[in-house]
Amino acid sequence: DNNFKDILQRYMNNTFETKPIYKTIKLDDENMYKSKVYKEEEYITEGIENTIKKAEQLAAKNTLIHYGVLN
Repeated sequence: DNNFKDILQRYMNNTFETKPIYKTIKLDDENMYKSKVYKEEEYITEGIENTIKKAEQLAAKNTLIHYGVLN
């Protein structure tokens, strides 16, 4: 299962009783997007990709790595 957003949603719900918050912006002068993941107000990780969906998936994957769910 490579839907990292879904895995992260379930992990954070079960572990912290909250859901991840994604804040995504288009980077200036590039066809790239940066998505940051937060737990409530706490910044955790980010991902940069060429679509919003890919940036959010990468950010979710990086967050799962951060928490030791993936390696």
